[in-house]
Amino acid sequence: MKIRNYVCSGLAAALLAISVTGCGAGGDSGSTAYEDLVLGESYTDLEARINVVTYRTDLITDNPNIRDFHDYMAEFNAIYPGIEVMFEGITDYDIDMSTRLSSGDWDVCSIPSSTPKAEFSQYFDPLFTLDKYIDKL
Repeated sequence: MKIRNYVCSGLAAALLAISVTGCGAGGDSGSTAYEDLVLGESYTDLEARINVVTYRTDLITDNPNIRDFHDYMAEFNAIYPGIEVMFEGITDYDIDMSTRLSSGDWDVCSIPSSTPKAEFSQYFDPLFTLDKYIDKL
């Protein structure tokens, strides 16, 4: 259950972030704040294809006895049917993904552990700032 929430929340946040950024040029100048988004209600008409790079190679399988990313995507696509997600598993994630960060050959990924915090802003866009949420931590 925990991984399901993690996957669905992560994908929804990533897709909504992509949609908000993708609408910047020439479109509606208004944007929806992250805290105003409602899972399953906001932006359900999105259409996109994204590549999720993961170190969880055990969750990319054709084994019907294992609940994997494809099962999570089936549930996600019930809400967001226009989103196609391709999963790519990497076994040597930290090294391979660190190299790929600068190439831009990815849409969604976990932060490689060897990436210094000072470089996060070079590769990743923030979904929100902690200022609004620090009192809730």
